[in-house]
Amino acid sequence: ATTELQKIPETIISRSQVHEFRTISERAIAGQLRKIAGAEGLQVDDGALALIARAADGSMRDGLTAFDQVLAFAGTTITADDVSSVLGLVGRDLLLDIMTAVADEAGPAAFELAGRAIESGYDLRLLCRELSRLVRDLMLVSVDPKRLDDAEVVPAGERERVRELLKRFSREDLLRAFDLIARAEADLRAAAEPRYHLEMALLKWIHLRKLVPLADLIEQLRAQGGLAAGHGRGGAAGPGPAGPGATRRVAAPPVARPPMSGPSAVVEKPGAGSVPPRGESRPAVPAARAAVAPPTVTPAPLAAAPVEDDEGPAMEADGGTGAKEALLAEIRRVKVGFYRMTVAQAERIEVHGDRVVFSFSAAHKFLKDQLDQAKPWLEPLAAKVTGRRMQVLGVLAEGRAEPAGPVPADDGPGSGQAPRSSSPQADLKAEALADPEMKTLLELIPLEIRDVEKM
Repeated sequence: ATTELQKIPETIISRSQVHEFRTISERAIAGQLRKIAGAEGLQVDDGALALIARAADGSMRDGLTAFDQVLAFAGTTITADDVSSVLGLVGRDLLLDIMTAVADEAGPAAFELAGRAIESGYDLRLLCRELSRLVRDLMLVSVDPKRLDDAEVVPAGERERVRELLKRFSREDLLRAFDLIARAEADLRAAAEPRYHLEMALLKWIHLRKLVPLADLIEQLRAQGGLAAGHGRGGAAGPGPAGPGATRRVAAPPVARPPMSGPSAVVEKPGAGSVPPRGESRPAVPAARAAVAPPTVTPAPLAAAPVEDDEGPAMEADGGTGAKEALLAEIRRVKVGFYRMTVAQAERIEVHGDRVVFSFSAAHKFLKDQLDQAKPWLEPLAAKVTGRRMQVLGVLAEGRAEPAGPVPADDGPGSGQAPRSSSPQADLKAEALADPEMKTLLELIPLEIRDVEKM
């Protein structure tokens, strides 16, 4: 029976034996078609046979049907272009050209290639599926280099181009590309102008090439020397290191690393020349910046939030003493990232005798946990500042609608302070800010955390 299984009534299936036939490999289908072509005296190139075998999708009967259709159109000489024209398949050359344009970050070429696909009459959803397949093939060869010689994965005529592309795409690049293409195919189903969606998807793909993992960026900054020890505070005058500001070299993919758990955060490198000398300062940013609606994680200029000049709001309203102010200043000096992401988020900070109490809202329990983890170094620091043994406590302010007093904050663009909201977006942003690699990055350079998106 050739009827699709899901279309057969249950009353018939219950009285039948169902046998699922295995699919036939593309190599076997192409080999059988080659035998038929030889027996019939036909001239068929290997690329054409590979396309027909791929279109057959494991069915010899479908492969023979497609072969007959192409034969009726092209005659005794069949090329890959003939197969693409008759069966409406996307030529592999176009797919490889698209990936090369993305690797070159050539925006004009992306529009040109999208136009070529439209002029050739290709179904753009089919184009996205074939691009996904090519990305998958590249990932397979990246994981198992021996598969480069497998004709089912990489046809013989494409191996040199695939080998060159592998040098320009890391595994992280390929994973992001696969997700982007899959979303683009879904968007094309209901798109009024499919061409525009395809063009924008290709430009997004090019933009993703400019993103690097946080761990790689941290390693690059540390490799420059001085940043790791000084946590981003330069000594002599002059611009910052050229590493973060340099344009990404697509010929050298980032170092592969295990994927991070939780929300994925990527940081775009600032453009060359965008880093002013560290000695410069700028007017204070209004505190209302903290409530601005969130866009993407981008680095702020290094001089935008000089650590030595950070001054949070006044702390005297809750009866704080000079010891408390000295302690907060010392925390900010020693670990500015911890100060911005944890201390500055407290609703109230109180000093009672030999105790320092940090009060957090109930929605920010993870901040209290961070404070508890910091006690081994925070309590000795408090003892050093006050001259006596101090105990650091973190408590949750249950039922408190608003802060009872002013909260120390760092108003620089790199403060990383999330809006006080229990919305899913705020929780996602808070979770990303608690990521150890993000904390390390904030200690190295000031960043403006504008939005966090789960990828």
